[in-house]
Amino acid sequence: MAQTNGVSFTEVQHCSVILMARIVDRNGAPIRRSDIRAIEYSVFELYFRRPENLSAVRGQEAVALDVTEVVFDSPQIGDLWTVDARGYNFRHQIYFDRNQKFPKAGRRYEVRYEVTLSSGQQAVIRFRLRPTHT
Repeated sequence: MAQTNGVSFTEVQHCSVILMARIVDRNGAPIRRSDIRAIEYSVFELYFRRPENLSAVRGQEAVALDVTEVVFDSPQIGDLWTVDARGYNFRHQIYFDRNQKFPKAGRRYEVRYEVTLSSGQQAVIRFRLRPTHT
């Protein structure tokens, strides 16, 4: 089963956000594209007093992604990755439509990626976002 680190908050300041992670298997080795059968994401608005309550953002539910566009077979390192020198193997950029009511400044959101591994097992990657302005 793939493992991820805990949820982290990222501030969103522009009309898009780039989310990156290093996804590893149970032995700590980075997963590869061939390890993943499918991946999709959903965005949920979190409620301040009850963060466990989630409300799906319309148009951002169960959006299928092309594995070859968001997962890398070898670690990537660049100016945006500042976590460590080992790099990331997952990268996805979400664009926000200025006509949508998402994202709302001051609100918190969770972006949840549901990953179906080649073995059929499921893994979840979660990011929490906090827009600073729309």
